[in-house]
Amino acid sequence: MNRPTLLWLPALLLVALPLAAAEKAPALLPSHATPAAPVAVPAATTATAATVTDTLRVAQVTLVVGHRVFTEFRDRIVTPLDTEFLIGDSEYTGKVVEFQSDFTMDLASRKVTSRTLAPNNPAVRVLVWKNGAPDDTSWAFLKMPPHYGRKSMLAFQLTKVEFTNHATIEADSALIAPRPAAAAKPHTGGTH
Repeated sequence: MNRPTLLWLPALLLVALPLAAAEKAPALLPSHATPAAPVAVPAATTATAATVTDTLRVAQVTLVVGHRVFTEFRDRIVTPLDTEFLIGDSEYTGKVVEFQSDFTMDLASRKVTSRTLAPNNPAVRVLVWKNGAPDDTSWAFLKMPPHYGRKSMLAFQLTKVEFTNHATIEADSALIAPRPAAAAKPHTGGTH
């Protein structure tokens, strides 16, 4: 799609979906009611985040995982959506459960959606389990370095998204979190 198409396509979806629903709405009216004008459709019938992101089909994502305490730990994970993966040789497992092509969040409601069809601000939601029990939920972004939540031990960074119907996108190498410089004295596991 060229750039102008992206500008009018979301507007077309917002107009076309309510019109399609309005054509079906008269059947919901009592048999004696015959509306003279098209039936108004509630705003809730407009395009949802699922409708927007359904057009980009994710084949797999690549994540870099860091640990808050063990700062030299880095793990690279390549996984499809909805597939559990191990994180290093730790007690943690994770699963990428959601993709947003153009992430935005309503701060009042904390609802996450995509602004557009284009992968302008791609993000994935990662669920984390520790010893099989739910432990954390985190968002990983392609265009931002990883961040730790207040209580999170792990941070994720999205470095690559491969699609079945779109060109692969990768993070700018300057944004990928580097492995911290090695400590002056490596830990050997013995007493100090």
